[in-house]
Amino acid sequence: MLSYSTNNTVDITVRIALLIMSKQTDEVSNQSHLFYIDHTHILQELISTDNATSWRSGPLGNSTVEASASAKALTAFHSEKWLGSDSLNTAGMRLYYGAPDNQVHELAFFINDTAWSSQFVFKGTNGNAGLTSSWTDSTGRANLYLLNMDNDLKIWSSDIAVL
Repeated sequence: MLSYSTNNTVDITVRIALLIMSKQTDEVSNQSHLFYIDHTHILQELISTDNATSWRSGPLGNSTVEASASAKALTAFHSEKWLGSDSLNTAGMRLYYGAPDNQVHELAFFINDTAWSSQFVFKGTNGNAGLTSSWTDSTGRANLYLLNMDNDLKIWSSDIAVL
């Protein structure tokens, strides 16, 4: 059971959950993001700004992004430096999940945005298998570890020049 606000509690049925904590920057306070796939296969997000004492719904649930009924994992990372496809030096988050087409999809959320946006579909991947990611702000290196349709491990890497 998670505390939804100071006066309410919410009991959620969760298939898969992932907790990401973002550090304090000039633009945003310390935040914890709990991503999960609900019982209807919709990606959801809860956000806490008080050390996980209380939670509020995040914008991801409003987008009604559907995950595969067989998805086994979610992965995400937060960056304070680079995440924009336009190479802006902005903070944001990336979320990876198995979609109904059984491939891994990428969503992004940038500071000052009000909604998550679809970014990339990793063609030929097994969206129903496990996956994980890593990000290093100091080097701008992002890695996504996933399986292809033959269940062979594949690593997608991106080296970004960090300003």
